[in-house]
Amino acid sequence: DGWYKFFKDDRPDLFVQNIQAGIDEMLNHKRVDENNIFVAGYCFGGTGVVDYVYSENALKKVKAVVAFHGNFQNLAQVHTAAVQPYVMIQAGGADEEHGDNTLLEEHLTSSSANWEISRYSNVRHGHTIWTNTRKNYQGAYYGYDASADSRSWSAMMSLFDTIVKADSATPWKSTD
Repeated sequence: DGWYKFFKDDRPDLFVQNIQAGIDEMLNHKRVDENNIFVAGYCFGGTGVVDYVYSENALKKVKAVVAFHGNFQNLAQVHTAAVQPYVMIQAGGADEEHGDNTLLEEHLTSSSANWEISRYSNVRHGHTIWTNTRKNYQGAYYGYDASADSRSWSAMMSLFDTIVKADSATPWKSTD
């Protein structure tokens, strides 16, 4: 895909800047609680929110990012001493675009991120898109999966609820 190559390969800085611009615009809205910012992305956006946490300009006010069926085959360089937002990744177990889970885990851990990854067995890329019957570049079908869609959404909402209710001790942070 042309957009993927442009943002991921040619201009990864612009990719993150566009996400930051969206967050900045949202912060201008009077009903936004600037102390409880969560960012979720689907597919290309899921890739973007994880790339965002690796940037040196990621806002400290962003409490968590959630990626739904992102593409983590080419992991972004880490430009910060420690990733601040909590990172949640929701993906299909049969999602050929997810990438190597072990490398992704090592990448997140080496950047001092607090993270969790949930993968749903026999679920393909695009599991949250109701009308998803497209084929990917390799000819495999993407596919909606009602159970994975519901469970991944519930996991995200539970994470948000936990963080909003958390006291100043931030219990989701590791104490090691």
